[in-house]
Formats: sequence, structure tokens, C-alpha cells
Amino acid sequence: MKVWGFLFSMTQSFRYKPALLASHHTIIVSDAGITREKDGASDTAAWQDISSIRYSVIRTHLGESHAIEFVLKNGRKLSINRNDLDERFDDENDVAYRQMFLAVLEGLVAHRPDLQLDLGQNKTVQWILFSIGLVCLLFAVAIVVLALLDGKNARLQAAIVPIGLMLVFGGGVAWNFHPFRAPIQLDPSLLVTKLKALDA
Repeated sequence: MKVWGFLFSMTQSFRYKPALLASHHTIIVSDAGITREKDGASDTAAWQDISSIRYSVIRTHLGESHAIEFVLKNGRKLSINRNDLDERFDDENDVAYRQMFLAVLEGLVAHRPDLQLDLGQNKTVQWILFSIGLVCLLFAVAIVVLALLDGKNARLQAAIVPIGLMLVFGGGVAWNFHPFRAPIQLDPSLLVTKLKALDA
């Protein structure tokens, strides 16, 4: 089944479950903008009101968490998320989410060619994850320093594996999510071309 190879039309509707136990969401992409319908309520972001759009993915041993975040000119945000417990297997929710993402990109190309797609977590999430990694890293270093100062080399040797894991985990998280790097941006039109080529 082709999941990327379709053209943007005036109105497209996509129905999917953002998580295993969640209710269905319906995303409507039209010439007016993007509308999310869930639990009897709806939220809309008009194309002309969008100031930025961000796509992010967090991968853990529990699966993948995808998020498309629209920031409007009045500061309001509209987020469209999808938690995938097994990225190796595509179900109808994965397909619908990817189709919706492509429709959004094509809508940006058609209605807001001035916008770029930001990749990665927003600054708030980056600061939170960076802080977690930094605290873990500093805690591991503190344990080593205190053990050396107290002359508890035997205990330090016994705890070398968990301390090493804390150093690797903390350092990795702090480095991957540090909020000081320049944002990564992509032209939606180039991404549309690449995504369609994957399914050609």
C-alpha cells in the first residue's frame, strides 16, 4: 500500500488512535487549515494563523513518540501526537498518521510556502530533558568524587557498572537534548519529494 504517494486535495480526513488505549482522533486538512476532532470537541489552526510548525520523535525501549506541533500567532498551540509501541510493524493508525503528516506538508507548500519545518523538541522539552541528563551525570560524578575522598575504593569498584551506566545515560541525554544548538529546519517541499520517493 502506498502511504506517501497522493496529492494534496481541498479536503482530506484522517482517523487514527494516538495511543493504544486512546479514543480515535480525526484530523481534517483543507484549504482553510488543520482541524483536530476528538471526544466531541474540535480545535482548528488556520494556515494564515500559523507562525511555526515542529515535528519531533522520541525513541525509547517502549517505542516511538511522534508529535506535530503548530504554534499560532496568538501563542496558542495545536499538537497532533502518535505513540507507536512497535515501530517495526505498521498498523492502520501508523498509516493514517503518516498520510496526515504528508497532507499537512503539502498544505504548507500550497498555502504557507514561507514556513520552514522545525525538527526536534521545542525549547521547553529540551531544557527538561537536558536538566535530567545533567543531574544524572553530576550525581554519578559526585558519587565517584566522594568515594575517592573517603577512600572507599572497594565500594567504588563494586559500583563501577551502575555508575558507568549513569554517566553514559546522563551524558547522552544532556548532549542529545541540549538547548544551545541551532534549530534544524527543512523545506516542506523537499521533504514531500523525499517522502514520496520512499514509496515510489
